[in-house]
Amino acid sequence: MINKALLRLPGADLKGALLIGLLQTLCAFVDSAITVIALMTGATALGVETPRWLEAFTANIEISLLVMTILLVVRVIAQRLATHMTTSISRRMASMLADDLYLSLFDPQEMTTRSDRQPKETTPHQSMAMLSTEGVKSLSTYFTLFLPTLFESVLMLLVAGIVLIPLNPIAALIVILGMIAMPFAANFTRDKDIRTQVEHLRKYDRVGVRFEESLKGLNTLKIFDADREESKRLAKDSEGFRKATMALLGGQLKSLIGSDVVIYTTVILATVFTALLTSGQTTGWLLSVAVAVTGVRLFIPSRQLVYLTHEATVGLKHGKAIAKARELREQQHQDAPHTRMDADTRKNAGIPEDEGLRVEHLDFSYPNGHHALHDLNFDFPQRGHLAIVGSSGSGKSTVAQLLSGRTGGYSGSMSFDGTELRDWDALRFIENVTMVRGSDHLFKGTVRSNLDPTNLGISDETLIQALERLDLMDLVNARGGLDSTVLAGGSNFSGGQRQRLAIARALVRPSRIYIFDEASSAIDREHDRVVSALMDDLARHSLVITVTHRLASIINARNIIVLDHGEIVDSGDFTALLSHQGMFAQQWEEQDSVESDVDGGTRPHSFTSEAQEAIA
Repeated sequence: MINKALLRLPGADLKGALLIGLLQTLCAFVDSAITVIALMTGATALGVETPRWLEAFTANIEISLLVMTILLVVRVIAQRLATHMTTSISRRMASMLADDLYLSLFDPQEMTTRSDRQPKETTPHQSMAMLSTEGVKSLSTYFTLFLPTLFESVLMLLVAGIVLIPLNPIAALIVILGMIAMPFAANFTRDKDIRTQVEHLRKYDRVGVRFEESLKGLNTLKIFDADREESKRLAKDSEGFRKATMALLGGQLKSLIGSDVVIYTTVILATVFTALLTSGQTTGWLLSVAVAVTGVRLFIPSRQLVYLTHEATVGLKHGKAIAKARELREQQHQDAPHTRMDADTRKNAGIPEDEGLRVEHLDFSYPNGHHALHDLNFDFPQRGHLAIVGSSGSGKSTVAQLLSGRTGGYSGSMSFDGTELRDWDALRFIENVTMVRGSDHLFKGTVRSNLDPTNLGISDETLIQALERLDLMDLVNARGGLDSTVLAGGSNFSGGQRQRLAIARALVRPSRIYIFDEASSAIDREHDRVVSALMDDLARHSLVITVTHRLASIINARNIIVLDHGEIVDSGDFTALLSHQGMFAQQWEEQDSVESDVDGGTRPHSFTSEAQEAIA
């Protein structure tokens, strides 16, 4: 039940677990010693003869009380140390494992490839989320309860000999043999129980995955009138999970019954033999009572171990899954092409360390074989407005994902401020890059909780300023201010309002790089100009990268990169691209025509007028 892979997990502390087991063993020994001394002292006080070897402790009540007090103090100290170590290991392991799992769950390469691998090759997001909660808890139980109890159960063989041999050697031998035999009796159906446990966990995963998929696709199921059939399939999976749960509980009950039979049979036999072998002695009945009482106490760790064995099985499965996820993440980073230039190489090449964004020979392919980007090369300062445009499937969003760190595994070089992006860890991306997508989620709560989702205590002044920059303050005030209600998914706001709230959320956290990936796709033209002006303002102090279909929103961009089938086909500012009469100019004319048709040919401020203003 000890797996080497689990010992290499973050926060795993085998030495700490063994020390906890040693402290618990000391507590058990003290309990047994106090029981024997108290029993013999009471008998002496009543005039009953006690064994001579105990007279030093029992002849004088004051000495007995002093000895028991000292033992009790030792027990309290040992128990508190064990509790403190258990809490410390549990908290440390929970924190380190959760952080590590979040890296696996949100790792750029893992996010890129997870949906493209076969189910057996990876862990679904639902299972990863479960591992980060229940998995961490079960592993904490494994290291703070199961392993210490396992070690304590082994040491109890020694304690049984120390405590019982002075009382009666035959009784001690019987109890020790019972301790050795009990795991075999309790685990008589162990293989079957483990198979049941594994099947139970597998069905649990399956029900969770299907339930989430059903919720996500509920609208589609309703449209095609397939929700009833899906509910039947979900009910069938749930029933299978219920049966597996009942089988698991039945197996646990059988194990506990088997262990109890061995415990009570052993204690009864030890007591009876003690009584028979000491029948001619005046202390015989007293020794029998002492054997019975201490015998039951000595079996407590072994009985607890029977129950924890099932918990350990869960911990082993979760631990192996976590270890596999970590191994996959580490393997992906090792296998990723690495073309980072060291400091000397950059210096010899004349590249300044304070440079902005530099992309050189960038290539990227998805795991399914789709070659998304081909030999991209461009530079841009640390501050300014860079736009990336192109038709659907041209690779715009892929570039944005790579720049934001949400996707990894590229070949070539992408650096910012002289540092290769593939060498950035998740924390550095969080500190330097803010990405807003048109599909970003609004949570059920308030406007305030959505603008400050991690409850950092951002001031009302900052929140209001962000809303005002998106022309949202009047709307929010009309609904009740910062504490006005936001329904799940922002369903009580229009699509454009949701997108503006998502952009406002990005503004409350200053960043060196802002990436807007179709962030204003649902915003009307009037407010789109507000967003465009905002991006131009942000570009004075940060690098703003806009990925968009609507070309009117990037008229003032310093540089516009036009992608087609993963390649750069044109670049330049707005005026230059229009004069090239290439793909950009063609898309502009098409969008201008569509906007003209929508407005019935009478637009006081059209695409064309915007272009003329920009050129002027």
